[in-house]
Amino acid sequence: MDLESAKSTSANENESLFENNKASVVNILGTYAYEGRTVMKSAGSGFFLKDSSSADNNACEIVSDNHVVTPDSTLTLSSLDITFDDGSHHSGRISKIDQANDLAYIQITDLKNSDGACKLLAFAEHAPLAGEPLIRINRSLSGAEFTEGNFAEMRSREGMGLPDLENENKQRDLMVLKMHHSLGHQFSGSPYLNQEGKVVGIHEAGIENEQSIATPISTLEGQPGRVGK
Repeated sequence: MDLESAKSTSANENESLFENNKASVVNILGTYAYEGRTVMKSAGSGFFLKDSSSADNNACEIVSDNHVVTPDSTLTLSSLDITFDDGSHHSGRISKIDQANDLAYIQITDLKNSDGACKLLAFAEHAPLAGEPLIRINRSLSGAEFTEGNFAEMRSREGMGLPDLENENKQRDLMVLKMHHSLGHQFSGSPYLNQEGKVVGIHEAGIENEQSIATPISTLEGQPGRVGK
């Protein structure tokens, strides 16, 4: 196979990965108030963590970055609007916050397991190898899109020059990924998938030289192994 054919095959495979998994990724829009007055909105992505039968009150559950749903601790969260792949909107509530790892767990309060709308993503059991191809799927109010890239290395968050987050563990290890573009619309909380369609990490931020950083999927509660360890 020549180089151009190989590139075409890779592009087609990534397009298939995207089409097969985009329904698992949602948009999260939070509305916030200060002293009873709406002052800001914050948006990002998230994805289905586990089916509704394993969550409280038979509700679907998703995971995202804490900084998506808690952009400012001085503000009061008024509402979380969750947009699905089919364009439907559902109400969400924060069920748990993990500030140390910048993670938030959100339940969909108005959707039951019998509705069958929780499209689960499988979690990778092993760390990606250096150079391994990945895709990132994010969802804005305009729809879902994906970005191609490769895993680079694990690196301590400390010394990256990132903004401080309240009560965050600055010594934790994060994934560094070389993406075709690292900054974009509502990437925070987006899953990174390997070529098997399994999640290896959760987007946290874009950094210099078209690189992104992500929280390893093993950081989530109950996930096997230690990505990058």
